[in-house]
Amino acid sequence: MTPSPTPLSNEQPHFDVIKEHLPAWLLDAPGEQRDALRQSMIASCNSRHDVEQMMAKLQTPAQFVKPLLEEAIAVNFRLTLDVEQATFVHVRKNDYFFGLVSVQGSTSEQTLLSAALHNFDESLTSADAFGAGSGIYRVPGALDSKTPIRPEEFALVCRRLDFGRLYQAHLRSVLDAAAQVDGDDLASRARDPLLQSGKDAFASAIHLAMLKQEITPASYRVLLDVLNDRYVVRYGTQPCSRLELLGMVASEVLVIGLDTSDDTRPCLVYIPQDPISPLARYGSLRDFENELSRRLLSPAYRSFFSRFLPASHQGALLSQTIRQAMWQKWHPKPGLVAEHGSVLLVLHPIDGNVFKGLRDLRRQQIERHGREVVVPTAQTDAQARRQLLQAYEKAGLSALVLAASFIPVIGEVLLVSTGIQLIHEVYLGFDAWRRGEKVEALNYLMDVTEQIVLMGATAGAAKAGRFVGSLLRVKFAPHRSGLWKPDLAPYRQSLELPQALLPDEQGLYDYQGRHYLSLDDQLYEVSHGGSPPEWSIQHPDDPWAYAPPLRHNGSGAWRALHENPREWSDLKRLKRLGAVAAGTRPEDLAPILHASASDSKLLLELHRDSQSPPAQLLDTLKRFQLDRQIQHQRRLESPPINDGTLPSATVEPSAAERFEDRYQQSEQVQGPLSEQIRQDFPDLPKSYVQAMAKSISPAEARQILEQKSLLPYLKDEAELSMQNVDAARLHEGLYLHTTFNPDSDRLAFQTLEALPGWSGDVRLELYSATLAEPPAASAGSDNATSIRRLLREGSRYRVYDTGSLQVFAPSDLYSAIGQALPDTEFENLGFSGPNRNSALKRALIDKIRQLSDSPPVVRQIPAAMPSRPRRPGRALDIHFALETPPGDLEPIGDELYRGAFSRHYIREGERYYQVEPSDPGWKLIDARSPFRFYRPVLRRTAGRWEINTDMGLKGGAPGPVLSKIELVESESSMVSAQEYIKPEPFTREDLERMKLIKSYQRQPNRMGDYDRVNNGRYPLRDLQGKPLRIRKIQSTSDVTDSGLRYQAKDILPYLKWDSHEEVAKLYEEKLLLRTFTAEDARFPPETSMVGQAMVVARKPLKAGEAIGVYGGNFIPFHVSNARKDPFVIDILPNPPSGRPKWDRLVLTGDNIISRINSIFEYEGRLPVRQASSGYNVEGATFPVDVEVADGRLEPFLLSAFFTTRGIPADEELRWNYGYTEAGVRTTFAEPETSLET
Repeated sequence: MTPSPTPLSNEQPHFDVIKEHLPAWLLDAPGEQRDALRQSMIASCNSRHDVEQMMAKLQTPAQFVKPLLEEAIAVNFRLTLDVEQATFVHVRKNDYFFGLVSVQGSTSEQTLLSAALHNFDESLTSADAFGAGSGIYRVPGALDSKTPIRPEEFALVCRRLDFGRLYQAHLRSVLDAAAQVDGDDLASRARDPLLQSGKDAFASAIHLAMLKQEITPASYRVLLDVLNDRYVVRYGTQPCSRLELLGMVASEVLVIGLDTSDDTRPCLVYIPQDPISPLARYGSLRDFENELSRRLLSPAYRSFFSRFLPASHQGALLSQTIRQAMWQKWHPKPGLVAEHGSVLLVLHPIDGNVFKGLRDLRRQQIERHGREVVVPTAQTDAQARRQLLQAYEKAGLSALVLAASFIPVIGEVLLVSTGIQLIHEVYLGFDAWRRGEKVEALNYLMDVTEQIVLMGATAGAAKAGRFVGSLLRVKFAPHRSGLWKPDLAPYRQSLELPQALLPDEQGLYDYQGRHYLSLDDQLYEVSHGGSPPEWSIQHPDDPWAYAPPLRHNGSGAWRALHENPREWSDLKRLKRLGAVAAGTRPEDLAPILHASASDSKLLLELHRDSQSPPAQLLDTLKRFQLDRQIQHQRRLESPPINDGTLPSATVEPSAAERFEDRYQQSEQVQGPLSEQIRQDFPDLPKSYVQAMAKSISPAEARQILEQKSLLPYLKDEAELSMQNVDAARLHEGLYLHTTFNPDSDRLAFQTLEALPGWSGDVRLELYSATLAEPPAASAGSDNATSIRRLLREGSRYRVYDTGSLQVFAPSDLYSAIGQALPDTEFENLGFSGPNRNSALKRALIDKIRQLSDSPPVVRQIPAAMPSRPRRPGRALDIHFALETPPGDLEPIGDELYRGAFSRHYIREGERYYQVEPSDPGWKLIDARSPFRFYRPVLRRTAGRWEINTDMGLKGGAPGPVLSKIELVESESSMVSAQEYIKPEPFTREDLERMKLIKSYQRQPNRMGDYDRVNNGRYPLRDLQGKPLRIRKIQSTSDVTDSGLRYQAKDILPYLKWDSHEEVAKLYEEKLLLRTFTAEDARFPPETSMVGQAMVVARKPLKAGEAIGVYGGNFIPFHVSNARKDPFVIDILPNPPSGRPKWDRLVLTGDNIISRINSIFEYEGRLPVRQASSGYNVEGATFPVDVEVADGRLEPFLLSAFFTTRGIPADEELRWNYGYTEAGVRTTFAEPETSLET
């Protein structure tokens, strides 16, 4: 086998590669002989491709017979059978024991296709020929699958149809079309590809033999005369003859008699593509016989020579025949050839044109081979049939094997190449290339040769064309390289693996002692070897062919080393992840990426770095695959009615149960560690369990098994994993047809308001159990006159009117919405026609996907880092280290390095670790499982990197649990901490509006909108706009960006219950909203803010003074994101990192605090990122307990604001929004967008 090769750099042109292969015999030859070789090689290349075009029209015996046979069975027996699966069982009668006692005969079993290829002699059309148990069976070996077809009737049908005669007609139609004119003139021969290809290959062999000095000039002249049909000899010698070996016609071998006056009868012998000597002179026919006898002792040569012999004499039978002949020919002592003995060879003169005669022999061989594989009825009788079967058995062949090899076997005969070893050493895989590619490559090789002869060994004049320039320079042997076309098509296997065969953990199929790999729905054989050992693809026919090396991730993703994943589509990147993704349909690509929170960048990274896919992606792929399988089974069991709409979103209970059963069956884990993880978290998917088990060190594993419980930090990680799973289940529920998630429907329902054109003039309410309970979700204005209620029953929905009367029959969600919405609302949304419900579904899913993929634009109080470590750090876990140090690292200080693809690394001791930047600091990535949630935060202490134990799991580390800080009651008797100046009085109407209940749906909160009465509203209001009373508040704030903790008592005046005017005056005592002027701009790009709002100090403010809290309405994140609401801030403790959860609540601020501006860095006129300094106000978060329905307390975060220095009157206030760079670019994408937020 070829050792594992390594691709080299691809330099253009590939002059040096060719130069190192050029032999002296080519460089030293006369120029006219090199030119003759060039022309003959190109001519042979062209005519060979003409033959390939002809062969493309040939069907294999199985391809030809199978449809005819299946149709015959359907017509004659009214049955549909798989003729490659169903079997013909023949139990023979009338065998006799010692010629006296009749016993049951032997039994044979073969597929119906194989039996039809063999055909039947006339005796088998009688029922008397078949014993009990004979018959046609649907399933091999299954006695209960017997069909009503009688074997003798099947035999009769096959004889009458005569597949062999029909196949002969097919062969002749193709071969006759190739030779349209049968004559001896040049034009006729030029139109006959069989004739011309043989002649051109002969010409190449002549010129090559002369250049290599393997023949004399005299023989060269004789061969040229034969080539040009002008060779004549005297003394009665036959000029040209065909060869017969041991009674078998060798169709391509040409023996040319030489003119001589004695009895020696010398000859020239041409054996196309002979690996030893295609053209050679022998002193006599006996000399040639002796040489051929020696060669045939070699199994490799015997395999080569067998292409010229009948198919029924291949393999073991040919070897046996030759051994018997050699025994007769040679003396008992091995190695000595007898002086006299039986003649193995017989010559038959060729009359007329030599190449026409060889063409006719080729045709006869093809037709003879066809008759041996598909037997015509006229040639069947009992004895002949038995002899043929015995011949196949001795040769180790079967009818199906012969049928499958028919095209390759005749291809070896017809597709005669130049056979020049030099070409195949320089151009690896040359024979599989296209016509134009070969011609370009041959010309370039000869151009390089001429340049070296004329100008020396320096690249210059010879220029490679586009194709040659695209070839890869690869190393295929020590100190030997060649040029290879990066194409795996010639390596494909025609083998079909059993359907029940599953791949191993690496993604390989082990079958009959060989390893197979499926890439892009094609099968390849692979092997493991070389130094260092690695996997490579093996050629199906040539064991010495270049073996492209492979890379893999150990879990099913493979690619050839020459492949560049950057050039792949996302679908190909996904399907290449292994068997679980190989069957992904194009329409499933976006849903799978959406549900698994994956993207194109991730797919590229997986292949580029040979990484195992994230656990969630593997789980999502499995669930989509299961969904497709169950859908397919449902269609087979009960084909759906096609009404021109998308598949119904409703799920039959049986389908959902089947999905869940199969999913749970596939979720079984093995091993004590995995079983312990599953015991602690029963719903954690198998892919997560395996990833977690992989990342646990041996010492940790022992501790877990001893205490029968996961370590605390692993439990935290598993809980985060389950949050990720919940989000994935939610989004996959939008797409899967055989499982149902009501939350997915709720998400789609609540996205209605985010659709362009939604007016809100109709109100829809979604109910989960009964209409008596509050709605689970709503869409549309509270003041809408038209109200429709959707009540879920299983996976269907009933539509009710305002009076709770059912107005429509149950249907899926999208149909129910379609029933509930008036036509005018559909027109506003841009949907019409009979498929508008389907269009609505697509639009909602597309909007959800868009919102999921968009960067979150949510204000956050920047996380604070304590100035001094409060707890000792922990040493880095060495299991996180990279196995191989990364290359090309750029040091950026403190043992921190920048690598390729914008990655960062640290070095601690002799080990390298990958890290990623984050707000709390550098996070450590586990090289064993790069996508795990546990990424501890690091810090640099005393010249070494360590895990920062001051950061909890929110920061990525399993630091010690902090004790809970005591909460104090928010009393109604709270008073202002200082006297305040009377603001502009509020009117009676203002005071009434402060008490109004307004949901987020009635308050768009657009840029430029501001109502001072909002300062008097309670700061936390639910989705309906009802105030949520704060019952407990943490006595001090979390540590702020400046490292301070503020006192809760300073903000209590702003939390006074039912004191609207009093609280509003607190804000207006200190703050004033006015118009931004050119003089207020801190730097030129801020002049775009002129005319917008700004917040300034109404009076001088002290450092550390409380100025209020961030107040507003709760709003679903996906709605605020769709609105591009610029006033949104986090209110949930520990919100999910990365992509927000779909139903995450945020607060859209509407009081004066929410209108304070920020500071940004600019590129041109547009903000691109938060400025790092310049702020005079900072936010502080206070955990609070809020009273919700039924008196329950739920935790939220309250954001309060304090001055960081003394602020004079009329100075503008600015604070750091904590926006990500992506968030800034999204928010301020348009030049005209206001910077007021």
